[in-house]
Amino acid sequence: MGDYILERVHHTFMNHLAKDNHWLAFTFLGRYPHRSTLPHYLLRENYEAIRSAPTKVEIVTGNLIEYIQKAPDGSLDKFSLSDVTSCIPQGGFDQIMRNIARVGRPGGRVCYRNFLAKHQVPEEARSTLFRDEVLS
Repeated sequence: MGDYILERVHHTFMNHLAKDNHWLAFTFLGRYPHRSTLPHYLLRENYEAIRSAPTKVEIVTGNLIEYIQKAPDGSLDKFSLSDVTSCIPQGGFDQIMRNIARVGRPGGRVCYRNFLAKHQVPEEARSTLFRDEVLS
């Protein structure tokens, strides 16, 4: 696992400027050094789009795998799995993705990051879940 983390850190530093990375700035400085270093959701130019977006958010506290297994087919259309994939083994990720394919509505969106893991969408979910390379 140590080699994998080192490889991911090396990749990040070789491909992204630390001065422009909001996560690194906050981690090492405890603050954002300037407005352009803020996360996307805090940038002024994104404020109106976020504020005017029609959303219905329901906060659920519990086990994600158990929750999504119980969700009815076609009942959800947005999934934000921020850093979830870094914290679970491939088998748990596969369960989540298979269930997202089942409960997701047509045209829905899934957002997840693979920082410490290189999980791939399981084969049986790829006929439903499509990667948007441009957006990614």
